[in-house]
Order: sequence, then C-alpha cells, then structure tokens
Amino acid sequence: MERPDDDVPLGGWPPEDEPREVTRRTFLLLGMGTIGGLLALAYAGLGLRYLWPPSQAKIELEDVGSSDEFKVGDPPVLKVTHNQGSEGGAWIVRLKDEGLVAYDMHCTHLQCPYTWAGTSFSCPCHGSAFDIHGNVIHPPAPRPLRRRLVVEEGGRVKVGGIIS
Repeated sequence: MERPDDDVPLGGWPPEDEPREVTRRTFLLLGMGTIGGLLALAYAGLGLRYLWPPSQAKIELEDVGSSDEFKVGDPPVLKVTHNQGSEGGAWIVRLKDEGLVAYDMHCTHLQCPYTWAGTSFSCPCHGSAFDIHGNVIHPPAPRPLRRRLVVEEGGRVKVGGIIS
C-alpha cells in the first residue's frame, strides 16, 4: 500500500523549498499554546517569589523621629517611611517590657492598613484586631502583626525592613 505523503520527510515537515500552509486550527493551537506558556511562566515566577521573597534586611534604616516622642503608656504612633514608597510605614510603640517595637502597617490577613482603636489595633477591611503586642485577638488574621527592625541611637528612632 502506498502512502499519499511519501514525499514528506520524517517528522512530517514539508521540504524546505515548499511553503507550509497554516490552517486556522494550527494557528489557534499555536496561539493558545503560546498564551498558556506565558501564563505558566508568570505563575512560576510568582511561586518562586513567594518561596524566596526579597530580603527586607537590605532596606536602609530611616529616621522617624526623636526618642522623646515614644513614651511607655502612650498610644502607638504611625510613621510613614519614605524610602519604601507610599505603602511603607510602621506603628511604633514603647512597651514597658520590650522597649521600642515597630509593627508593619499592614494587616496579616489581606494587607489592609489598620488603625489604633484606643485599646487595640483594628483592621477596617475584615474586622481583624490585634493587641498592643501584635497578637491576634480577633480573626480572620492568621498570624500576629509583622515586626520591623527598630533602632534607637543618639536620641533618634530609626526603622528598617520586616524582621518577623
């Protein structure tokens, strides 16, 4: 029995001197495959960034005020840090037992900025609440507030990247 495509070399490709007609089906399959590959590559990049987040240790310390601004028993003070853009900021409080503590300004649930509500930190997005030590006192936040590096030197308070 003779095959009708005997003149096509192995692999199914036509000889180089003959142009191959691209059918609608081939075009759509190539297009969908390309789009699928790009999406898979993007999700792989996001997955790698999740597994190996950028180091916060490289963020420079930023002066946020005088040590005199932060007294034991005073409410926490929100300081926006300029070297981290509009999303950077920290709640700074002086605790009796731990000294100065800085919390990242974003809730650990969905990263909404939260506020000080008199006796606790409160997230307006979904109702999470945290005590003065950053511990969850009302879910849905899955974990305590993230702490930022805080250094007191020369009567000034400096804040850096996230450390926990």
